Amino acid sequence: MHMRRLRTGLLLLLVSILVLAVWRPGVGATQQSDQPADINRFFDGLVGEWIGTFAQANGKVQAPTKYFHAVVTVSGPASYKSVFEYYRIDEKTHKPVQAGISQMITSIDPDGTATNVIIGKGDVIINDEETPETHQFSETLRMTSLGVLQGLGKGSIKANGQNGKVSNYASTWTMHAGSFRIVQQIRVTFRVLFFSWGTNISTDFTGSRGSDIMGLISTSEEKANHAPPKSDH
Repeated sequence: MHMRRLRTGLLLLLVSILVLAVWRPGVGATQQSDQPADINRFFDGLVGEWIGTFAQANGKVQAPTKYFHAVVTVSGPASYKSVFEYYRIDEKTHKPVQAGISQMITSIDPDGTATNVIIGKGDVIINDEETPETHQFSETLRMTSLGVLQGLGKGSIKANGQNGKVSNYASTWTMHAGSFRIVQQIRVTFRVLFFSWGTNISTDFTGSRGSDIMGLISTSEEKANHAPPKSDH
């Protein structure tokens, strides 16, 4: 009887070891593949044309609302290319004019993160007013459990002949029901001779599916012109 129980116990132990050996690699593979699939799905969902508005502020000054037209394409097995064209309303002609352009190259890494390299030109708030600029950023994006992308990075901005170093770069990306939003927060530090000064800048992109950027601008400006004046109270 004792030997029979011993053989039964050894058999159960052997079966348990075999089950663990087969089951554990499968669990590990699933955990490693879930995040890349999610981040790929996010950028797959961005592929196509978008139109929308974006706002820029530095804590003291809010720049006039601008508009953008974006085209996102698949450029490789795990890479994407995005081109953003920016528009503003000319103060004299009251017509939309192009105010800049940015190109973003996205690469999905095997560890489930994404790397963005962004270069372009536009306007930035310096000394409480907008001035033409060129920029270059790089960031690493990670997917949260809620399906939100969060990015951290660095870069540079050149404006008024000064080179600014971008630190504390952070972005948040969300997408829902045919619309998306990108919020960026950056700290720019300029150095002139022995002096340096910095400013915090935030941008907020809100877009929806579409290609008729001029139609969007016309409708938005018409609504703004017919909006009731803001109360001082």
